[in-house]
Amino acid sequence: MNKVRLPVHFLLLFYAKSFLSFAFGGETCVRCGESTALLPICKKCEKILEKRSFDSAGKCAKCGKHILLKKSPDFICYACKEKPKFEAVDRLFPLWTYRVWRKRLIFLWKIKGLRSLSILFARLIEQKIREMETELGIKAGEGVVIPVPPRPGKIRAQGYDQIEDISRLLFGAFHRKICRVLKRLSKVQKKKQSRVERISSAGKNYCSLSHKKIAREFGGTIPESVFLIDDVVTTGSTIEECASILKSFGVKRVFAISLCCVE
Repeated sequence: MNKVRLPVHFLLLFYAKSFLSFAFGGETCVRCGESTALLPICKKCEKILEKRSFDSAGKCAKCGKHILLKKSPDFICYACKEKPKFEAVDRLFPLWTYRVWRKRLIFLWKIKGLRSLSILFARLIEQKIREMETELGIKAGEGVVIPVPPRPGKIRAQGYDQIEDISRLLFGAFHRKICRVLKRLSKVQKKKQSRVERISSAGKNYCSLSHKKIAREFGGTIPESVFLIDDVVTTGSTIEECASILKSFGVKRVFAISLCCVE
């Protein structure tokens, strides 16, 4: 596995911010408690995080959740066999489970607004996309990324969106093609909905842009395979709805990548 590196100008900006952060007290690693400069994770724990991002052993080949290999020798979990939650999503690749210190990292990023973590997350997502391109037979660098769109008014109210941050980094740092062809209809925050409310509202939260805008975003040709990116997958209803819309206008395979999944 070749490690993905950020371009020089991104590294210079990163180290400049690190110096300023360190000058004002710095951060503390969420895993080991060691003092750090810019990110709330030290270099040693970052390597552990990266290793877990690409450890696919013992995970369901459909939903990415951990399984007991003795009970599932075909690498498909019991839930995906008995009552599959995904029909439109071909495969889900969560980098981590949403627990312990990984959960704390996501909290600092999403709730506390620690946007410097977007740099780390974008690099790991790009690395995962490259790994998947090789596995799926997609020409390196040609995998198209579709971000799950934010709720209406979020960027205006908060000034940014986490997945949009990652999308811009994927484009700016790694020249990844980003196609914003989805639109969110619901203004309700997902974190304020119960599991039942999320499942019951499925199919009512997102829509696609007009055919003219879709053609423009894709450059006139609908790609056969796309990578749908989101932060945390809880019930899976969001990525399933988005994947269903993507397939309705010609995409054949939708591979979802999330930072975390809730087990």
